[in-house]
Amino acid sequence: MTFWYLATPYTDYPLGRVAAFRMAAMVTAKLIQSGVPVFSPITHSHPVATWGYLDPVDHDLWMQADAPFVEAACGLIVWQALGWMESHEIAHSVAAFQKLGKPIVYVPPGQYPRLPAWILAGGGA
Repeated sequence: MTFWYLATPYTDYPLGRVAAFRMAAMVTAKLIQSGVPVFSPITHSHPVATWGYLDPVDHDLWMQADAPFVEAACGLIVWQALGWMESHEIAHSVAAFQKLGKPIVYVPPGQYPRLPAWILAGGGA
């Protein structure tokens, strides 16, 4: 099965990391509801860090943990939420997907219905 990797702001999200997690969870849920197979590193790592007593902003730790998902994903969806352009995590994800030659789709908040049909079908470009 193929899936999309979802990039959302986290570490420096202007409303805080808990709000960033909630936003990522809501976006992930909406994408799943829209039929998009998606992996959100934030919805995976935030509760793991919280309940596993890991540093939620240890960039090296989380990049290593997320690397297999980046490799396996068919492409990247960048959720253009508040602070996305300043996000080091998003910049890192974009660079990784560019290096792999995988598609990157930029989605303004609230634009779920306008996702291209090939994303809704779960495929890459």
